[in-house]
Amino acid sequence: MPFDPSRAPLIRAVLIQGIRTTGFILAAHHSIADGLSLAYAIRDTLSAVSGGPFATLRSLRSQEEILAATGPTSVTSAADPQDNPPAANPATYRPLNEGRPSVEGLRLAPALTQRLRDRARRKGTTVHGALSAALAIAGRQVLAPWREMPVRVTNPINIRPILGVGEDCGVFVGASTGVFEGHETAFWQIAREAKLALSAGQKRDAIAALLAAIEGVVGDGMEIAAAAEFAANALAHEAVLTNLGVLAFDRKFGPLVLEEVWGPAVAMGFDGEQTIGVATINGSICLTHTTYTSSTGLLKAMGDVLAEACRHGVPQQS
Repeated sequence: MPFDPSRAPLIRAVLIQGIRTTGFILAAHHSIADGLSLAYAIRDTLSAVSGGPFATLRSLRSQEEILAATGPTSVTSAADPQDNPPAANPATYRPLNEGRPSVEGLRLAPALTQRLRDRARRKGTTVHGALSAALAIAGRQVLAPWREMPVRVTNPINIRPILGVGEDCGVFVGASTGVFEGHETAFWQIAREAKLALSAGQKRDAIAALLAAIEGVVGDGMEIAAAAEFAANALAHEAVLTNLGVLAFDRKFGPLVLEEVWGPAVAMGFDGEQTIGVATINGSICLTHTTYTSSTGLLKAMGDVLAEACRHGVPQQS
């Protein structure tokens, strides 16, 4: 169910308790928390209910204030977010009454996760780059519209290390958008290109430029319709690949054992968008697919592409 942003609290929790296993779902409006914030909150909740300690969080300054406190920044050399790769077509918004999303999960076994990590390193890229390649290739196998156009994939970027905010609860993300043109390209070449595109958005100056550009657009106030139009152009995409990285959490919390973490499951509200959330815990990559459109088989296809890449390293796009 959507949040009403005018009514607190902007967070809700659901506990689904079985005989031996329990599911704990934590959801928040994106104005108050990013995916890592919720992952840390889940960990702290498990610690609290098990009688363990958890830290008291401090009050937050704005990202602009935090960034200014970390030292001088040159924003003239960084790209404006509206200069991101082709916004050939602005995104369109899906109707708000379009039912509930479909959410599916796929867990990569520890052996495959380790092979993927090792092979990505040898091929000069990262696990995230490999996941980007798998999404691009699998998406064109499963989603017919993707075969007819360049596919824009937005990658949220964790900027906590740059801002020095540690495990604070808030929204500490930048973004980089990569475009997959659909040419016959080897898997690992796509993965290396995805890594380069993401690396450009991880630099401190690029993050400062992004914040400055957004402040320049919305700082003096903006009507809802104008803000929606700005987002549909500047943030247009067909897919989001949002990766929490390796969650180095303790597995045991008193009598509780944390087996898997799934998410982030998030949607920008654009028509046809596909979101792949990634969390790595206990040696396994957990992939979560969230969408409001029919796309059964995307995660399975991604898993098959990744397994093939770890065997031979050269799967091709369809």
